[in-house]
Amino acid sequence: MHGSDATNDQQLAEELVARGEELRELHRLEEAIGCLDGVLAQFGAATDPGVREQVAGAMLVKGEILDDLGRHHEALVTYEEVLGRFGRAREPAVRELVATALVNKGLTLGDDLGRPQAELDVYEELLTWFGDALEDGVREQVAKGLLYTETTLTQLDLPEDALGACDELLARFGDAQDPSMRELVAAALIGKAEILDAGLGRPLEAIVVYDEILTRSSAAEPHPREQIAKTLVAKAGALEQLERYAEAVETYDDLLARFGDTTESEPELSVLVRVARIGKSVALIKTGRHAESLALSHQLLGRLSATLNPRIEDPSS
Repeated sequence: MHGSDATNDQQLAEELVARGEELRELHRLEEAIGCLDGVLAQFGAATDPGVREQVAGAMLVKGEILDDLGRHHEALVTYEEVLGRFGRAREPAVRELVATALVNKGLTLGDDLGRPQAELDVYEELLTWFGDALEDGVREQVAKGLLYTETTLTQLDLPEDALGACDELLARFGDAQDPSMRELVAAALIGKAEILDAGLGRPLEAIVVYDEILTRSSAAEPHPREQIAKTLVAKAGALEQLERYAEAVETYDDLLARFGDTTESEPELSVLVRVARIGKSVALIKTGRHAESLALSHQLLGRLSATLNPRIEDPSS
């Protein structure tokens, strides 16, 4: 194929894939599939690397749309076709598409078809194929595979194995600087802490991880406000398990200092603030600070009354 012909084919294929994605955004899913099928019909046998990338992309998006439509078995066939056609590709962009197809296949098997062991097998295949990859986009898919492995193993009540998946993700990617990778690392830390605390009953180790999450959050890691508050509540609970009640009070105070002025416009965070106030009240009793606990309880009642009926004046104000 002449260079100009290949360039023209790549441009046309790109336009068709972009049109398919646009139709998907408009929820015109059957039309989007038709557009992507046009790419496959016209350019499916292409050998030019740029055109091959568009064909692989068209197949991947088609699989995702089939999943959107609930046609999961057809989606699996499409992901398998990506793997069969392009699994040995060396072009970085195509390798990323293949890795994404593996992750999508795993999610379809586990989340949509209820086959968790088959899902885990796919993530193992992902590690075999791409565990040593250097391309950022491929590495991100590997990290996702490890994170989803942890989630699935936790659902299967295999906390030690789930912890291993978290540790592997953190060992491979814990120092990553890319924002999307750092978000996955943050999720792995949260998962690890929850496994240690709730899954394995190892609160002392969980506290170390909670502290790492909080340290990273203060360094502008991608932790939403709600997640920081959840981490502080969980850390306080772990401290209470260890009967370190004074430290638990300090942890609740940290949460209240950060988020105590939260309004009902952030309902989830507001609930966590209330939990922290109640937890602090109980922990104060455990430390013998009964007067402070009683005062805080009165404040809680006043806030509750004001929430239920804004016309009732808060006695703590």
